[in-house]
Amino acid sequence: MSMIKIGDGCWVASDTIAEVSVNQQANVLTVRTKNGIGHSVDPDYGCSIYKTAGRLIDEINKAT
Repeated sequence: MSMIKIGDGCWVASDTIAEVSVNQQANVLTVRTKNGIGHSVDPDYGCSIYKTAGRLIDEINKAT
């Protein structure tokens, strides 16, 4: 198990992540864990919401 940084001071265990979804209208990601807790994630500085989602998904896949 490794920890994935999803925001300032917010880390989530990679094996607990169930879903990463994009809300394009609000320009925010939601990382939902297997126990149903959702974490709102702003895009990385200077990056699109989709690029940030791609980075998170790559990190999750590498960790599992």
